Amino acid sequence: MRIQTPLQLQEKYLYRGITPTERNVNSKTTYPTQLEGVIARETFTDTVSKVNELFDRAEELGCPTYTEGCVSCMTGYLLYFCIETKYSKEMKQISFVLYNVRTTRYTTLEGCTL
Repeated sequence: MRIQTPLQLQEKYLYRGITPTERNVNSKTTYPTQLEGVIARETFTDTVSKVNELFDRAEELGCPTYTEGCVSCMTGYLLYFCIETKYSKEMKQISFVLYNVRTTRYTTLEGCTL
């Protein structure tokens, strides 16, 4: 049996209890019995509570969040005015090849226009 260091135990039990509730991601604050004597109960619950607070702040919806979303969407679409996409480049190449094939190979057919 491999012996785990206190840091490995902390990482294991801190992230194992992550559960999705509604739209939030929260860690369970229940103290695992395997951590008895490794870290203090208050230290564990304080750490998990702090992480939960940070997740809650990160997931808050408000005016800044909506503004960031709108600006990033506009930036992405405005970029299409400045550069040509790979798909449009390939479509131009295909139309060029088809035009060349049509004018060089198929115009020699009698009475047939493509």
